[in-house]
Amino acid sequence: MPDTTLLISPLAASLFERMRAAGMGIPDLAKAAGIPKASLERLFVGMATDLPAAELGAVAAFFGVEPEALTQAVQTGTGLPAKSFRGERVLLPLRVLRRSSRNPRKHFDPETLRQLADSIRSFGILQNLVVRHDPQPGQPEFVIVAGERRFRAASLLAEAGDLDPDQPIIPVAVVDADDARHTAMAILENLQREAVHPLDEAQGFADLIALDPDRWRPSTIAQEIGCSARHVQLRVGMLQKLCDQAQRAMRAGLLTVSQAYVLGTASHARQAEVLRHIDRYQTLQQLRDAVTDGLVPVTRAKFDLDGFAGRIITLDNGARYFADREEFLAAQRAAGKSLADAMAEAWAWAEFLEDGWFPANRFEPERSDEAGAGVLVLMHPITGVITIHDELLPRQEQARPAPAPAPAPEPETWTPSVAPQDQTTATQAPDATQRRRDEEQVAQLRQSLADRIAKDSRTALALLLADALRSEEDAGVLERGPSDDPGLPASLCRSGGPLATLGGDVMPIGRGRVAARDEEATGLILSRLMSMPMLQLLEAFAAWVADHLATPAGDLSPALRELARGYGIATPGQPQQSADQDAQDLVDRARQPDPAPDADLPLLITYSGGNQIDGRLMERFAVAVAPFIDGQRSVKVTLPDSKIGLQLSRCGDDESRYEISSYIDQSGCHWSHSCMSKTRVVAFLREWLRKEEAERRLTIH
Repeated sequence: MPDTTLLISPLAASLFERMRAAGMGIPDLAKAAGIPKASLERLFVGMATDLPAAELGAVAAFFGVEPEALTQAVQTGTGLPAKSFRGERVLLPLRVLRRSSRNPRKHFDPETLRQLADSIRSFGILQNLVVRHDPQPGQPEFVIVAGERRFRAASLLAEAGDLDPDQPIIPVAVVDADDARHTAMAILENLQREAVHPLDEAQGFADLIALDPDRWRPSTIAQEIGCSARHVQLRVGMLQKLCDQAQRAMRAGLLTVSQAYVLGTASHARQAEVLRHIDRYQTLQQLRDAVTDGLVPVTRAKFDLDGFAGRIITLDNGARYFADREEFLAAQRAAGKSLADAMAEAWAWAEFLEDGWFPANRFEPERSDEAGAGVLVLMHPITGVITIHDELLPRQEQARPAPAPAPAPEPETWTPSVAPQDQTTATQAPDATQRRRDEEQVAQLRQSLADRIAKDSRTALALLLADALRSEEDAGVLERGPSDDPGLPASLCRSGGPLATLGGDVMPIGRGRVAARDEEATGLILSRLMSMPMLQLLEAFAAWVADHLATPAGDLSPALRELARGYGIATPGQPQQSADQDAQDLVDRARQPDPAPDADLPLLITYSGGNQIDGRLMERFAVAVAPFIDGQRSVKVTLPDSKIGLQLSRCGDDESRYEISSYIDQSGCHWSHSCMSKTRVVAFLREWLRKEEAERRLTIH
């Protein structure tokens, strides 16, 4: 193994001590001795171990010693180079160097550091570090501006005994730099080398601006670093806007920079909700849709944005949204009223109305510009969309009475069951108390989930579809399907509800629900629903799904537990997770390997079409059909009293492996390989699995 302590020659060490004592730099000695400066520079950076004889004699004569005295190893002093060394390349002992807190790189890979240490052990430090003289009590006097990785690798060698920390063998360039210049140089050096993490780079930019905001603007930093001012602004903005949980996810590799820019436009609370399901969003547009769910685009405003006091967020693609819907609605309402006042000067009357439906029963069906006509400025109470209806003539008589108010919700009561007196004992009281406590916890869980689902149309839709796809043995998480339970919650049709315009067409049917008054009203309701904004329909849909959430009996189903976990709601016997635990769950899920296939299946059936079928469905089919195959080379599986079916073919001589080789349609035609329709195959499998075992046996030929 090479002796690293000899990478700097005794001649260089001797000259270093003599130059330090004389307060000289490399240019001073070169000029005084009459030798080329380049010769001394090569000596001090380790590119040479000696000087030509003539130059060595000139240097020795200057110091008044024999040349042999300069080539003998000397004891390194503890002093430091004088100011004349600044701006020059010199050699310093490792012990006089210290790391800087201003380095934008905060994380160093241990494996790459070990590799760098091996390289330094073999070849030395090939490029100098950049340092500044910054004496602090009790600390090494030189702080590293650039080259901390090389310093850390050299420190590993010193700890292993392969490098003498007291020998001046570390090539450095001493620079004059204030704190701001130090930070800029550190960022620049890191950008030119191994990629800096975007968050570390952003922190460096932010530190630079904090030092002197007037001097270090984004444009100044961009010019110094060699990037665009927009790049600096985006990085600093990302650091300021991302919540701690999002930053941890980004460091764990769960978020890209582009995703971070999009996520940073949302509030911290919304960021935490989106991060719980970050694996759902495969594209940036899907992530944008999740972040802006429920927000209002600025293009909807009827007021001057310059005078708007609320917050406006801008996505990475330039789209702008109001961050708070209530702030937008208040400003839009004021703008609508001002618009009506302004139009009153040109019409007989002008009115501002906040309603989700145009009140056609108040006006004549034909428009007119004759005297008495006016304008209605209509604002939707949820979306804030303003429409202007002019040339309106009020009707002399109202053709329809005002809608009757929706019924008040029926109070929920609970009547405890009373056991026979001869069975009531003192020992049963604790059990009854515990049972009531459990029931209260379950009821509280259901209400918490229902409240969240009612405001989350995306999860409501996913929940409805997931419940429709449940197996026959699964009780599900919804209490009844759409066709099994008529009516909607009465709260949806009350004033302020998303379906308030239907209040005159519905009637109470009990259990806090309303339904259409009659068959004619059903047609009117459908017509109105078809013309409503999508946001309004989604709000009503989410509330409907939340109203159908089942009250669990006994242990919670996996679906309910996953639902509660996604919302961060504690379940009975399980405490609520903190944001740190949520972030760790994200990291753990990203690192989990894919589950291994089930090796205990009695039969393995594969699908040879273009797209793969869900593995769980194929496993259920394999388990169900295995008892009836008995190693046959070819098997046809059909539906009862139908020609529709599948052809299964054995894979060679292996009686445990079959493939779906063709789909058989109603006419008996076989569709094989890429001609098969995955949709039809999946529909067949699900229909066949619904049959009883006796029916299945008769369908296998």
